[in-house]
Amino acid sequence: MKKQHWQDAINLLIGLWIFFAPWILGYHGGTLAIANYIALGILITFCALAGLAEFWLWKEWVNILLGSCLLISPWFLRFTDLTALAWSAVVSGTIVVLCACWALCEEWG
Repeated sequence: MKKQHWQDAINLLIGLWIFFAPWILGYHGGTLAIANYIALGILITFCALAGLAEFWLWKEWVNILLGSCLLISPWFLRFTDLTALAWSAVVSGTIVVLCACWALCEEWG
């Protein structure tokens, strides 16, 4: 039986946002922050698409890890001075983690 969670659709949108955010927000340099955004955007989008195809618990745990990495990345990669990118990482990472936790709670619930 195929089980879908609305949280996967939200994470898909967040993953796409993360991938395109550096350009949308006007950052064009080849910094580590932008590479981080691209990599995490691709991975979050992939997990969301996998979740939309079929529900797997491991995908939620991976999204918790990816969202947490995104959330702490402004301090870890030292791009807190890029204010829009830093805030985007914190807010988007929090949403990804919350959506994944919510989907897990619904599954175990």
